[in-house]
Amino acid sequence: MVRDIYEAYNVKVERFVDSGGDDVVVLARYTASGRGSGVQLEGEHGYVWTVRNGQAVRFRWFQSHREALDAAGFSELA
Repeated sequence: MVRDIYEAYNVKVERFVDSGGDDVVVLARYTASGRGSGVQLEGEHGYVWTVRNGQAVRFRWFQSHREALDAAGFSELA
């Protein structure tokens, strides 16, 4: 679990990209500090949510904004 590894872990959404279809790309940044070590970390994550009839039916996590945008067909925005 994330909370077992990190003392603090925060995610802040920077941007939503609507595909015009079922997918929404979420671009976020995270900050964290290691449990015990206190080492500070920061970086970016990207997520692609597929939503149908108001329900999330699929979630994909990516280590970078570019990967998430590429996966959703938005390479030109990366």
